[in-house]
Amino acid sequence: MKGLEKKLKELEGLLQMPVGEEREAKFQELYTWFSAHKDEPDVRDIMPRLLDQKIEATKEEIVTLRSQMGELYELLPLSYIAEVYFDKPKAWLYQRLNGYEIRGHRYTLNAEQKQTFNRACQELGQRIGSFCLV
Repeated sequence: MKGLEKKLKELEGLLQMPVGEEREAKFQELYTWFSAHKDEPDVRDIMPRLLDQKIEATKEEIVTLRSQMGELYELLPLSYIAEVYFDKPKAWLYQRLNGYEIRGHRYTLNAEQKQTFNRACQELGQRIGSFCLV
């Protein structure tokens, strides 16, 4: 059980990391460990519950994001934000804001990405608020 607890903490930490090669390598390590231990009672019993909890938490996070944005979702230049602030295509940001499934995983914005998104909205708001035709 100690090994399982340690691996679950590693997994939780990974879920907060930005997507990249390091994260993928660590996911692969964990996947290998869980695959090797999948028949152990503790692992077999806890994994379906954890997956259900993660799916539910992701759904709730998506609903929260969308409700916080309200009609601003339609007003914000999401394509501009994605390209300028994240250096990603607009589809990347839409996928995370809407919780679309990609290669079997549902992605949302992590804490760092939320800060970047919030900063982008504040900066755009200031720029729009100070604009005036003469």
